[in-house]
Order: sequence, then structure tokens, then C-alpha cells
Amino acid sequence: MRFAGAPRALADFAPRGTGSSVDSPAMLSRALHRMRRWLARTLRESGDRRRDLPDLEGALLRYRLALLAAEPRGGTLRRCASAATLCGRERLAERCWEEASRRVPDDPEAWARRARIAARAGRLEEARDHARRYLELDTVRGSRFTRGSSVASLLAHLERGPATEPKARHIALCGVSYCGSTLVSYFLGSLPGVANVGESHWLVHRADRSGPGFGPAPLEFRSGAPSGMPLCGHCRRPGCPVLGIELRSGLARDPVDWFDRIAAAQGEPVLISSDKNHVALQALDPWLRFDAVVLFRSPLHAWSSTRTKRTNKDGLADYLRAWDREYRSLLYDFPNRGRRLFVDFESLRRDLPRHLAVLCSALDLPFDVRFVTDVERRQHAIGGNTRVHRALQEERPFEVVARDPVELPAEERVIVARFEAKSPVLAALRAGHARVFGGG
Repeated sequence: MRFAGAPRALADFAPRGTGSSVDSPAMLSRALHRMRRWLARTLRESGDRRRDLPDLEGALLRYRLALLAAEPRGGTLRRCASAATLCGRERLAERCWEEASRRVPDDPEAWARRARIAARAGRLEEARDHARRYLELDTVRGSRFTRGSSVASLLAHLERGPATEPKARHIALCGVSYCGSTLVSYFLGSLPGVANVGESHWLVHRADRSGPGFGPAPLEFRSGAPSGMPLCGHCRRPGCPVLGIELRSGLARDPVDWFDRIAAAQGEPVLISSDKNHVALQALDPWLRFDAVVLFRSPLHAWSSTRTKRTNKDGLADYLRAWDREYRSLLYDFPNRGRRLFVDFESLRRDLPRHLAVLCSALDLPFDVRFVTDVERRQHAIGGNTRVHRALQEERPFEVVARDPVELPAEERVIVARFEAKSPVLAALRAGHARVFGGG
């Protein structure tokens, strides 16, 4: 299939020949940037990020050859791999990462990428070798959800053999902090046959208040409930009959089949989680065996909700970069095995019954309009927005109302407006929302 504008874009992107036709790495970088913008727009307009583009693979291969002479450390080669991943050319992406690891053998990212690609292809021994090589190089692996923790989890799963089909269905809510996941998880968890666990990583972590951001630190299960252990939002005590010490300590010792074991404890065939971050989800289920619901808010709404929170440690510029990085990964570098839906949380709040009905239909869940106002409050869930938990504990009917963003300083408003106007990631998220929900 050939799209309008492709021949010229491909010619600009990948001159025929090798290093002799390449002026400089900077020229290649600019050409790749043009190609990625064209590709993102084309795939967005076609409504399918994995549309067959027969010209693209040859172009990327020619580009890769040009890089051999142009850029010794392969920084642009990584972007070439990302472009291949974006259009579903995983074998081509793997060849790019192979070349990157050949040039810079001590580059951890290349080995992590190769491990995941080999695992998805079923080449388990090769994936184990790559994962071990990564872990030899990694120096930041620990309790926090880093690439190291996700590769360590992948290796633990690989040691058990091929991926198995999960016994329960898992629907993962994804996004950044304060994207609306706590609210949506409680609505979906109110449906018959559905359980909500919330932010499941808090089952084995506590909030580390010694540094900025209140990040996770591991709980030590020796005898009884560890100090600082996050509690079930319903029971509010260590002796929760569902999310109890036995389940938590077992998950801390062995994370394999994490969500299946939580679903078995909840006793329902469908489990909703809101761990959100794509790296955390790769650590908890390296096989990515779930449907993904990507919740997003515009950078204006997202920043206005985040900037005053005590857990926020970023300035505006850092926050916008983090917002862009997380949603870019969820759009283009997150090959979960199930469906992937994009939900604009502000649109959902403006017309909650319609959006929940459409979302449930897209997920094949039994929608019941009663739960829009009569949310099931007795859910054994953990973590999430404390303001939502307080509201759920009140006896009055639960209501969700659309809110205007908090007034920002003039300088911040200008920065955010410029970012939104130029952001291809925001445009792609909104297009994904419109494909499912229409323009509402």
C-alpha cells in the first residue's frame, strides 16, 4: 500500500547507497525526523499503526547501511529501531539493536531490547542470554521500576519456560500520575465479574519518604505486617482477607504470574489494575498479556493537577518531557497482546455515562448504568488518589463533575500552550480517542 507523500518522504529519508551518499549524521537525523513525522501522520490518518508499508522496510535498511559509516556510536540507529517498532517491523528493529550492541557492547538498552524481542519471538534461550548480559551491565537495578527491574522480571519468567495463557483476563489502565485511573478503576470494578486491585505494585512496596516523589521501596516480609505497608482501601487494616500478608509475601518472593495470582485472590474472572507506567507493567508481566486502556489528559489539565501535589518533584519543563516520553512509549513502543484503547479523561468526565458505555462495549464488559452513580465502594484495591478514596468512604451519592484546570502563572500557560500546539503525541492520543468515542 502506498500513501500520498510517501515516495518523496522515503527519498529524503533514505538516499540509495551507503556512506558515500551521506553528508553527516546531522543530515541523517533531520531526515529521520521528517520521516517519523510523515509516518506518524500517515498511520494516524489511516487509523492503523500497523498498516502495511512495503516501501518502508527497504528504506530503513538502506538508512541502516548509511549509518555504518556515518555514526560510530549509533545514536541515530536507535531512532531507526524506534521507527521500525512504530510500524510493526520487529525483525528490522531487532537488526538495528543488534548493530547497536555490536558497536557499543556495554550499552544496556540494546541488550534489554534484544531480550524482549527474542522473548516475544519465542527464542527463549537467546532471550535469557541477552537478559543476563543486560543484568551484568546494569548498575541501577533495584526496588524502583526501572528497565533493570523489568528485565530481571523477564529473566525470572524466561526461567519458567514459554509464556502461558493467563487464567484470568487482565485490563491494565495506563498513563501518567493523576490521569484519572483511580476513578475509572472503581467504575469498572463495580461491574459484575470484575475486580479492581488498583496500583498492585504497592502490595510489595511502601512509600519511601526519605527522598523526593515518595517513590516505592521494598517491603520486608519477615514476621507479620511490615512497617509502612500500604493498606487495602476498603479494609484499612493489615488483615485484609483478599490482599493479605500471604499473597503479598508470595508476590515479593516470586513475581511470576503476578496478575493471575491477584485475580485468583479476588475471585473474579476479570481484573482491573492501575499501575499505569509502562515500565512497571513490563516488570509485573513481561509478556504484556493484557488489554490496555491508556488514560490521558491534556498537558494543561495534567500539569495543573500535578504541580501542587507534594509528591511532585519536577519543574514544568521536566514534567512535559516525562509526559511526552511516557505517552510516546504507550503509543509506539508497548506491544501488549490485547486491545489498546485511548481515553481522554476530561471528555469522559463531561459525559460519563456515554463514555463508560462505549468503553465497556469496546472491552466486551457488561455495562450497567446504575454503577455510574452507585459505585461499589467495597473494593479490595490499593494505592491511587487519596481524594477519591475519601469521597468513596462518604455515604452520599458519588458524583464526577468536569472541572476547569487550575489557573497557572502566565509564563507556564504560554509554555504549555506552545507544547500542546506542536505535540504529535497529543494529536495521536486524541485521534485514538476519537476512533472509539467519536468527537465527544
